[in-house]
Amino acid sequence: MLSSATVTGNDLVLTYTEASSLGLDATNTAPAAAYAVSSASGVAIAVDSAAVNATAKTVTLRLNRAVDSGEAVSLNYTRPATGNDVLQDAAGNDAANLTNQAVSNGSAADTTAPVLGSATVSGRDLVLSYTEVSSLGLDAANPVGAAAFAVSSASGVAISVESVTVGATTKTVTLHLSRDVDSTEAVSMSYTKPATGNVLQDVAGNDADSLTNQAVINGSAADTTAPVLSSATVSGHDLVLTYTEASSLGLDAVHTAPVTAYAVSSASGVAISVESVTVNATAKTVTLRLNRSVDSSEALSLNYTRPATGNDVLQDVAGNDATKLTNQAVTNNSAADTTAPCSAPPWSTGTFCAELYRGQQPGSGRDAYSPRHGLCREQRQRRRHSRR
Repeated sequence: MLSSATVTGNDLVLTYTEASSLGLDATNTAPAAAYAVSSASGVAIAVDSAAVNATAKTVTLRLNRAVDSGEAVSLNYTRPATGNDVLQDAAGNDAANLTNQAVSNGSAADTTAPVLGSATVSGRDLVLSYTEVSSLGLDAANPVGAAAFAVSSASGVAISVESVTVGATTKTVTLHLSRDVDSTEAVSMSYTKPATGNVLQDVAGNDADSLTNQAVINGSAADTTAPVLSSATVSGHDLVLTYTEASSLGLDAVHTAPVTAYAVSSASGVAISVESVTVNATAKTVTLRLNRSVDSSEALSLNYTRPATGNDVLQDVAGNDATKLTNQAVTNNSAADTTAPCSAPPWSTGTFCAELYRGQQPGSGRDAYSPRHGLCREQRQRRRHSRR
């Protein structure tokens, strides 16, 4: 008859009351498969082996993991239906089945805090793996908030933590980031233990230490996709190329194509040249500054020819080159011209003007300019006469 069932760490010991001094049968006994151990925590426990001590009248089940001091454990024993390998005494009297047998927990309390084992990022997920004594692992029921973590990149491109997921038995904390981390980025993270509320801890309540500028291993896949043109628009003097680019670091603003790699033409036949090129890495745009303003009615097209030599080409930070562009249509967003032509010649000064048809030079008193009305004296006189 079962006298007691007690677990300590990985060992669950069944102690029997047995009349015979010879005790239990240690030769013909039930296999490990005849026993089932479960925990109210829901964390699985398997029986690796069963050892019978005949004279001590005990059966020791070696478990596949240590039982935490806070766990409520129960046991089942099912007598094998065939054969003589059952739990029995030396005289061959079989022990009864056990169903949901309560087990006394003698495991030592966990007083050791979780310790960071590794920090790895892949894409948008940064995973902190902890070493933790208890099989129950980290506390997933009371997870720490995202505000307790800070992630930074040596690239200077901002990263924030959107959510935190704690894997109790895997002993991991997964930070879901606001963006993908590029394979070339050097990333670090900090964790500041909150002064109040939930903290990063194990199930026993042992708090993990704060982390400062913890180096993170970068396991992100390399970017092998070239930037793809999404749109080309012009407004006034500025023609903007917007690219779709996989990497959060965007385009290479350091090594980029010169103005001579671009050619802009207008269906009007009026020449346009490119004076400068500005790349905004994270906005993923290339802005061509043109030598003249584009009229709202003009139809523009653009060519980009990749330089044959050197690394100064249109590319992303990973070095994937953008393809050439041939007669690329440009969307015209220039404002419509609503200003009427002026009769004053281009040599008119701030205080004088002259009517073009008179061919007069500045300085004539009759053509004195009125800043208030924006008219020559003779123009003002004609306006007054027309009102009579």
